[in-house]
Amino acid sequence: MNTIKRKDVEKEIEFLKELNNKYPKSTETKIIAQELEKRGYTLELLGTGQSANIGLREIAVKNLKSKEYLNGEYLVFGYRKHRFSSKYFVRMGYVKKIVD
Repeated sequence: MNTIKRKDVEKEIEFLKELNNKYPKSTETKIIAQELEKRGYTLELLGTGQSANIGLREIAVKNLKSKEYLNGEYLVFGYRKHRFSSKYFVRMGYVKKIVD
C-alpha cells in the first residue's frame, strides 16, 4: 500500500475533486478507478463500523479503527459497499496511508 505525506494531502484532495468533476457520470466510475490505480491508490475493504462510513465518490481523511480491516489514518476515495450478510455492508474505497 502506498503512503502520502501529511503535507501533500491537500494537493491530493484537490486532484481527487478534479477527477470527480472530470468524470461526473456514475457509469464512469471504472475510469476513475483506473486513474486512481495509476496514481498509486489501492482498493481496500474499510470495515463495517462508523469509522468506515463513506459514500460513493466521497473524499475524506479517515481514522479507521478495525480489528479485521484497516487501522490508522488514510486518505480515502469512496468506491462502493459490499453486502456480506442480510444486515451488514463492508465499505470499500481507494486508499493511501497518511504518514508524518
